[in-house]
Amino acid sequence: MYPFSRKKKRGCGTRLGCFLFLLLLFLIFFCSLLVFAARSTSALENKPYAVHLLIDNSNSLFEKAGTGSDPDLLRIDAARLFITYLGLDESDTAHALSVVFFGSEPQLVVPLTPLTDDRRRLDIFSLINQPPRMGWTDHVAALSMARNLIEGGSDHFQPALILLTDGKPEWSNTSTQTEKLAYAAHLKTEGEAFAHAGIPVFIVLLANETTDSDIEIQALWQPMWQEITSAVPPGRFYTAREPGDLIDIYHDIVVQLIGGQTAGMVLEKPDALPLLREVVPVESGLSQVTFVISKENPETVVTISTPNGSDISPTDNEVRFAGSLSEEVWVVANPEVGNWTIVATGPGRVTVWKDFQQMPTPLPSGTPTSTPISSPTSTSQSIVAAPASTATLPLPPTLRPILPTAVQSERELQTAVSTPITPKPNWLFLLLLIPIAATLIAWRKKQDPARIVTGTLHLIGESIPNKAARTFVLDEMQKTAVSIGPTHANIQIPNCTSTITIQVNDLQNDAHQL
Repeated sequence: MYPFSRKKKRGCGTRLGCFLFLLLLFLIFFCSLLVFAARSTSALENKPYAVHLLIDNSNSLFEKAGTGSDPDLLRIDAARLFITYLGLDESDTAHALSVVFFGSEPQLVVPLTPLTDDRRRLDIFSLINQPPRMGWTDHVAALSMARNLIEGGSDHFQPALILLTDGKPEWSNTSTQTEKLAYAAHLKTEGEAFAHAGIPVFIVLLANETTDSDIEIQALWQPMWQEITSAVPPGRFYTAREPGDLIDIYHDIVVQLIGGQTAGMVLEKPDALPLLREVVPVESGLSQVTFVISKENPETVVTISTPNGSDISPTDNEVRFAGSLSEEVWVVANPEVGNWTIVATGPGRVTVWKDFQQMPTPLPSGTPTSTPISSPTSTSQSIVAAPASTATLPLPPTLRPILPTAVQSERELQTAVSTPITPKPNWLFLLLLIPIAATLIAWRKKQDPARIVTGTLHLIGESIPNKAARTFVLDEMQKTAVSIGPTHANIQIPNCTSTITIQVNDLQNDAHQL
């Protein structure tokens, strides 16, 4: 009897298997790159902002000989509203802010501080409430200080810059044209540095009759500011005709930064009215709605009611609140659809804006674009949706000032530390891995099947009564060992007293003659 085991095909089959194996490895690597890129983009989009607020406190802002661009310090009120709003609408994102006052020299008033709670905001308010007169106006020195702050900051933040000024750079009454052109070149260099680093810049010009009639502002400085702000979206250049316009502009800036949308001003109560009631519709499909309130008089009371008539409270589960005497920000998650009511009572002017965020779209369609937010005080300027790198690149060492000692509060403000983002599982990656792993396992099993006895067994001898039963196909038994012998064997031979076993050789799957 001559059993034979079936030989495996070599050569082409093995090469094909190796190719398939390498192809699967490449697919796994490629999918990993896609997931990494998606997570990197998502992490970049979720980075909190580090906003550096530069406020001009040169002599021209204060009352001087009966005039002044902002003697009532409305620029500080606008900054308070901005600080109150930033980050409140995003419970899992801790934005940070620093404040620099500048005139002849810049002064770091508030180190970079996370806006995580009302206590920190109150600490900041106490530091900026009484700005000093600071002489002339040096924009380059202020921008250079902000640049140093960004260079020394954390990579966990996306930097952004806001500069408020009421005029052109001045450092002397006798500056020559050559000095002015050299200064303009330095200012342009600073602006290009922010553009190369992908940092959005917002510049607010507090304009008046003096700035309107100044040929240098109109011909040199304002075009340069517009060029700086348009380099990186969502940067913008604003012109405020009155100090009161600053609150609306700062509101617009924070909406731009957080990527929200605004329905604009929904309530404005002048001084003369003792009471004003306004119905504000809240549409379906909104994940949250934000009511931003600016009050001229702390005695003014603003009440917000849901469509069912109940007043919202800071202690409600779906409500987040921040504010003080002159500003309030209410964020309502999953707002009830219908007509909300806002009632303002008491003395003083009050303004209310309605901002909102849409529910996330399940399936994206096309390339998203950013819609410009309408603002009565902003210049007409389209905002183009474009990916902006937030990596801080090396900035040229132009006019780097020595950082002055920061004014300290009663409790020293801590350096901002970003709240870590909890990684979320990528289900698409897992779904891709399942079929890849199943295919790989199936291929390996095909390349290395279970070793069984194969071939055909022929019994030769006259003692076998049935000739049809003399031939056996061993493959059909699917056994690693086949016994031949008496009644207990796999193949039974009548009157046989001994047993023969055929089994696969562990060292090689080859033919054996027994």
